[in-house]
Amino acid sequence: MESSRRLERIHTPFDAIIPTVDEPSAKFYLDAMRIYLALSSGTLSIEDAKQAVEELKENPEFSRSPTNPTLLPIGESYRSKLLDNLKTLRKFNLVTTDSLRSAYSFAFMVQETPIQSSDLRVLSYFADHPFSTLVKAAENLNIAPKTVSRSLERLGDRNGLRFHCFLNQVAFNLQNIMVFFIPRDDSEWDVIERALYSFPFTKTLLKTSMTDLGYISIVLPSTSECSRVFYESIKALSTTVFDYVSIHPQIGTGAASNISLYREGKWAFPDEFASLIYENGVKDPDNLPILWSTEYTSDLTKTDFFIGAEMKLDVRASPSKISEGLRYRGIEVDSRKVAQSMKKLQNRDLLLPYVSFAGTGLSANFCFEIVCEDEWKTRLVAAIGKIPTSVYYLSSRGIIIWIQVPSYHQVDYYKILRTLEEEPGVKSVQPIMTIKQVGSRTILDLVKNLTYGRRGWSGNPLEFDLAAHVAYRI
Repeated sequence: MESSRRLERIHTPFDAIIPTVDEPSAKFYLDAMRIYLALSSGTLSIEDAKQAVEELKENPEFSRSPTNPTLLPIGESYRSKLLDNLKTLRKFNLVTTDSLRSAYSFAFMVQETPIQSSDLRVLSYFADHPFSTLVKAAENLNIAPKTVSRSLERLGDRNGLRFHCFLNQVAFNLQNIMVFFIPRDDSEWDVIERALYSFPFTKTLLKTSMTDLGYISIVLPSTSECSRVFYESIKALSTTVFDYVSIHPQIGTGAASNISLYREGKWAFPDEFASLIYENGVKDPDNLPILWSTEYTSDLTKTDFFIGAEMKLDVRASPSKISEGLRYRGIEVDSRKVAQSMKKLQNRDLLLPYVSFAGTGLSANFCFEIVCEDEWKTRLVAAIGKIPTSVYYLSSRGIIIWIQVPSYHQVDYYKILRTLEEEPGVKSVQPIMTIKQVGSRTILDLVKNLTYGRRGWSGNPLEFDLAAHVAYRI
């Protein structure tokens, strides 16, 4: 295959310690490492690296563990950790898929790095004002723009600071549906998992050995026929492979960080967290940081969608950088057009920016599926905005939240949220512990099999029969 020949032509200064394997899923991680090592050592250009990543996506393992080596931080410390991991694997002849996956992912885990006070001020400011210019930030913080720039660079290197955004996909006739499930005891989960991963419209799939509960996130056109086929397929799966199914069509999403809780290397517990949920309610629900899924907008273009999708990776990227990123995907849009589209998306409130960071002791992770009435959704969004960091997904059925908290507070947060099940208007609370939100296929990968026309994205409804896809592969 031409793609595999291209990947094999990538050479690094460290080829002597990179093992050789034939098993496709194991080879996937070695190819990802080779791309990163070649890029970081200068033997591979960024353009060739991005083309290699497109070839990497042809490996079925990509659907299970989406990764893009060109988006990983470039630095001597990361490269050294990756090389040390490879040497260990070679020493003990560990070349299984699991060992190679661990060697790759562990190399890029951000180490615990307390944030110095000056950088903390900058992080707190940009968490609240992610679109701010360096000059504006400097004025508000009473420091020099160069100081702001250096601080952001340090936060990126040491704490993995990134600026992302959510995009209102419904405006382009795309919907996101999450399905929580519990597999039947007699089902062969490994086989079913591979089938679900290989479904071309699977954005995220999460299921751990720590709990029976898992979830899958699917992207499909917002048409009645596509929805009907998909819902019927989930109903069919509930009689064959799943004991429990809970469907959440997205109506809104968001994320929040409360940097003010971080003091001298420790996180304080927000006193108002429980009271916002159980006592005070929400005084101004219209001002909550939620990107609502609005209706399809006819004057938005396919190009607007591509630009918005690229902004999800770096919402502070310049028009020229967005243009360059699209060019690597074979999409030609000049910087002037990109700037106009970026302004349009922002002015129409089709984007919701947020920050992500690591290395500050937020080692306890939870995901909660909460089936509840509308009042509880707004209460929960208001409350979890007070904790260190959170992501939330609202549906017509309830709310799904992911939180990252320090281990010394995990029991407190868990008890407060788990007790919700006792309240009127809350039908169920289902937790998945020690799991943070994981990577997924990009939205540009998910629309490759769709068509953009007068009504936005569309596709053959039969392609969204997940049950048929699974049945064919088990």
